[in-house]
Formats: sequence, structure tokens, C-alpha cells
Amino acid sequence: MRSSRALPVLMAAFLPLACTDSSVDPVQPPLDTEVAAAPTGPTVAGTVGRVTGGGHVRNGPWRVSFAGVVEAAEGREAETGRTTVVAHFHEVSIPAVSGRTFKARRVIAINFVLPDDPRRCHAAVFATMEGTLDGEPGWVMVYRANDGGPGKDRVDTVRLSLFDPGGTEAYDMTGNPGADFPRESVCVGLGRANLTGGNLTIHVPREGIDVN
Repeated sequence: MRSSRALPVLMAAFLPLACTDSSVDPVQPPLDTEVAAAPTGPTVAGTVGRVTGGGHVRNGPWRVSFAGVVEAAEGREAETGRTTVVAHFHEVSIPAVSGRTFKARRVIAINFVLPDDPRRCHAAVFATMEGTLDGEPGWVMVYRANDGGPGKDRVDTVRLSLFDPGGTEAYDMTGNPGADFPRESVCVGLGRANLTGGNLTIHVPREGIDVN
């Protein structure tokens, strides 16, 4: 069943940003439900950082892949950040989305989050980006990702949600509509799925030092 949730309503309670695109209504990244459910208390590191890499997630017949850069730097006034993210919804349970490709054009809002216990994971990013779906403009993707950090027992996680040009949620990897993938993340939010393959690296300053 198609969700009737509208993007502005869904994001009304999210944290404020240091900068937003003045040409659109500010859309806040989804920090409320994700972070509130975290087993350890996270620290919002701010809107400065960079995400590189990508990967894919499989669950039975369902498959989603993504790759690209999400970046936000200090001193940006006209825009929140830049992105080259491309997400392929190869096989998903929502026919209107399955087989289609989202190409991000700009970041509307972004926050980087650190865990209280760095042994659990390195960092997470919560970003909202505007782009096209198979060339159709006006689509929005909410990008939640976690860098598990170094070590073979560390797992990167992701959750992608799509909103159509009217602001209605069209697909959510681990929620409705969709829910094709399990919620497996255990650090800075519980709603993301483990990567089946690939690697994400989140570069975020800690006390003025970029740890990656």
C-alpha cells in the first residue's frame, strides 16, 4: 500500500542545521526516530564531513545498490553540500520503484553523528538529497548510512527512502512502503540494513582532526 506520509510532516521535528539552501523550504535529516532508538547516546558532530564509497544490499529476490560522494564543508551559505550519489533499486517490492535509478543533484540537509562508544562504530550520516528518478526531477532521497570502522567484525549499514515530487513516501528499504530488508544496525540508530558487499567511509572532524 502506498504511504500517505508527506515529507514536510515526516521531518518537521528534526534537528536544525547550520546552513540550508535558501531556495527551498529547509528539510531536516531524520535524526529523531533513528537516533532516539540508539543503544548508546550519540553526539551530533555537525554538518561538516564527507562520505565516500558505496555497496549493495541483497535479501532474497530484493537488491539495492548505491555509490558516490556526499560532502558538506564549512562556510557554505548558498548550499548545504554536494553529492554524486547514484542509487539503483534493481529489484524491490514496490513496482513503481523497482528497476529505477535515483541520481542525486544536491544535498538539502545533512548531519554527521558520532557514537558515545567508538568501539561500536565509527560514525553515521543522515542526509536528504534532491534529484531525479529515471530522469524525472523533483524526487527526494533520505540517505542514512553508518561506517562500522576498521576490522572484519565491523559492518557498514544503509537505509534509503524515496519521496516522489509531491512529497509522498514511495519506498523505504527497511520501513513502509517496502520493508524489503531487515533492520540490523546496532549503532547510532537501529533502522539500517547491513551491506552485503561494499565499503563506506565517513570522514568527520573530531576535535578539529579528521580521523580518516
